[in-house]
Amino acid sequence: MTKLFFSILICLLAFAGFSQSLTPVVVSSGGGSFQNSFSKMDITIGETATETIGNGEYILTQGFQQGHYRITDIETILADGFNIKIFPNPTNGILNICFDSEKETNYQINLFSTDGKMISSKLSVGSSYDDFLNMSALPVGTYYLEIVSDFKINRKTCKIVKE
Repeated sequence: MTKLFFSILICLLAFAGFSQSLTPVVVSSGGGSFQNSFSKMDITIGETATETIGNGEYILTQGFQQGHYRITDIETILADGFNIKIFPNPTNGILNICFDSEKETNYQINLFSTDGKMISSKLSVGSSYDDFLNMSALPVGTYYLEIVSDFKINRKTCKIVKE
């Protein structure tokens, strides 16, 4: 009986000594970590893109690096005299886009999916724009609308929710 007990004890100790660690480790030839006063970014060359979505109660993160981060704003550069209205948001199909500027210039209106794929693009010439974007054929989800003027004097990116 003692031999059986010691045999089982030795086997358990051997398995405990060779067990796997669940600490996430990345073996990569390149990458880095960058931080400034309002954000931090960790990257690994060769790693697929990561995405985090949530509804306030639950958070789903895809990919390996699952740091704790929160996006609170999207870059906006607006010169004086540039006014923009985008409504309704959330939308169920038709998104109205209106803007005017003191300067006569070209504006690019781009719609992107959350993975960065450009879905549509329009060019506006002049100092004002009043049109709509038909999103009824797109699946329910989150999109990003970007309005950029020549030389990026005015730049606005809005989060659009399609219901």
